[in-house]
Amino acid sequence: MDNPSTTVVGLDVSDRWTHVFRTKHGCPDEGERSKIRTRKSPLEEYFRSLPPVSTIILEVGPHSRWIYHLALECGMGHEIIVANARKLRFIYAGTCKTDQLDAEALARVGCLQPQLLHPVHHRSAAAQEDLNVLLARDTLIQVRTKLINTVRGLIKASGREPLASVDTAHFVRRHGAFLVGLGQEHYTCLVRTLEETQAQIEELDRRLIVLADSYPATEVLRQVFGVGPITALAFILVIEDPDRFHSTRKVGAYLGLVPKIDQSGEVNPKLGITKAGHPMLRRLLVQCAHRIMRTDGPDTSLQRHGHKIRARKDKGASKRAAVAVARKLSVVLLTLWKTGEVYDPLRQAA
Repeated sequence: MDNPSTTVVGLDVSDRWTHVFRTKHGCPDEGERSKIRTRKSPLEEYFRSLPPVSTIILEVGPHSRWIYHLALECGMGHEIIVANARKLRFIYAGTCKTDQLDAEALARVGCLQPQLLHPVHHRSAAAQEDLNVLLARDTLIQVRTKLINTVRGLIKASGREPLASVDTAHFVRRHGAFLVGLGQEHYTCLVRTLEETQAQIEELDRRLIVLADSYPATEVLRQVFGVGPITALAFILVIEDPDRFHSTRKVGAYLGLVPKIDQSGEVNPKLGITKAGHPMLRRLLVQCAHRIMRTDGPDTSLQRHGHKIRARKDKGASKRAAVAVARKLSVVLLTLWKTGEVYDPLRQAA
């Protein structure tokens, strides 16, 4: 019988089958392969058959969230590690790659040094359900942007005068009558789809404002100019636990707002940001940064920081300024969430 504290299981999960490699610490030459249907009942039965306090390792993916919670609910005290797929190049870029070998590689690394898997934190089911509303809104906004860009492209390609710039939320109100008046069916279809999409976005906005009020911490974050209920709610749901970061400065890297590093010898090029973490929250923070840096906004330390970088006037200075403000904003929001203090917009300047 296995030692309860040494059993390590690697799972390679696909839609139909989950390939399993089971081994033990200190026995690198031993291992047992099997496969299980990727369904709740067979997986739960397998997890309960393992010795208590086993280590279960799987990659982050579409199925990792419910499998993670399923393993926890079995009540066997298992340690579940969800590996960050971005850090597992030796698996996804291998020249000899199969599901069985992937499961074995996860288990072997788990025996050697689990920190090399860069474990991913899965939020609670309740937080994920609320976050899904934000994700639905984000998808609709991307659809609206695609539709508007398509309309603008068709108008430009037809030789007509390009449509005047207008806020995306008011595009149909400004140009809808003109597009329908052209008498062409494809323009009418696009306008109707835009109207319906905009109505759905506004409905979700109202729902999210009510949802934000159910999280008291959003009021603390909304003290910062430019941060509305949707961004505050997204920040709380994505981070979920502010004590995950022993230093508030770590949150910028977690959200992918820090530059990549590719240093070797004397070569250390300037690269773009890592874009790790949650893309929706990163976009929202950058949008807030643009709002903060507007000249009609109040004077704050964040605004001064952005203007200082943008004043360099070299290539890409405006974009770098927005990212820098977004990174600093994420630190400010996490600090406010942890301390609950009153926000001083000129604290750093003082």
